[in-house]
Amino acid sequence: MLLRPDVTPGEVDDACARAVESGLAAVTVWAAAAPRAIAASEGSRVAVVAALGSPSGAVVSPGPAGPLDLDELRRAVRTGAKHVAVALAPARALDEHGTALARELEALCRLAHADGVHVRAVLQAHLLDGEQLAAVARLAVGAGADLLQTGFGTRATATTDQVTTIRRALPTRRDPVAVVAGGAADAGAVSSLLERAGADRVAVIDPTAVLRGVAA
Repeated sequence: MLLRPDVTPGEVDDACARAVESGLAAVTVWAAAAPRAIAASEGSRVAVVAALGSPSGAVVSPGPAGPLDLDELRRAVRTGAKHVAVALAPARALDEHGTALARELEALCRLAHADGVHVRAVLQAHLLDGEQLAAVARLAVGAGADLLQTGFGTRATATTDQVTTIRRALPTRRDPVAVVAGGAADAGAVSSLLERAGADRVAVIDPTAVLRGVAA
């Protein structure tokens, strides 16, 4: 995941080249950088995930945030992004039952799904208690999100209790994947526990550490 606010075009090119060489499945960049990442990984099996919803960069705060930028999504989809990760601001998701955010996410999902793009809702579990996490998970699924992810842009690793809470909150007729984000140093140690709790995948948020391991 290249989600620092100061990521340079050269870093995007380098990360994509190394991802292609090492056989990684995907790279995640801010939506504005998606066209460059797509060009840099063209012809490979590396998927580009365009991240939205955190204009301050990788540091995702619990405070207010602006509306989701559908124009950014359109640009990312037009240039070839096949996945979108949307960070849901807790303050907006929980304010007045999150109706405004739900409408925006529904519009985003319709736009993405029309072009065959999957939408991953980032729940920012480290900023929410159990009841809040369940509410945001239900909002995301109700709005049409295909996948749920516990967080990105943070070193906080999801707990088994948080994964279980997400699973229990999901409507019975919809069962999106809960993707758990964890630091590279922690991922191997906690993967099996998180999967037993109901997580379908464990995502590593430090690709440079993975690439160093592959190179070794």
